[in-house]
Amino acid sequence: MTRRKTQLRDSIYELINHSDGHMTADQVHALLRADGVSIGIATVYRNLNVLFEDGQINRVKHPDYGFIYDKNLHPHNHFICSQCGKVIDVDVDVSVSDIESINKALEGKVLSHTVFFEGLCKDCLKKN
Repeated sequence: MTRRKTQLRDSIYELINHSDGHMTADQVHALLRADGVSIGIATVYRNLNVLFEDGQINRVKHPDYGFIYDKNLHPHNHFICSQCGKVIDVDVDVSVSDIESINKALEGKVLSHTVFFEGLCKDCLKKN
């Protein structure tokens, strides 16, 4: 399905693509509004969903904040700092044998996975 390209969707994509980390829809909305863009939160969600469905951005279900959006399209896991809340990409793969073991235990089939590690990031560790 070919979608009409819009300036607003391009702006949202550029915002995600140039961010240093992960963003919620509320954060995207606030940044756009701060730039003078008159936009409702529902429109932000719709455009984020289109970008995700079209494979332009990644979407991950955060345990506390709902969906977070990310420019990293490669399969990866995440580390969440329990002190500052920062989300960091972790490029450590779950092995095929681990997934096969899970499939066997569940008597099902893992189609995708997201792992969240939790602890203190290096900045918060230095502060403590």
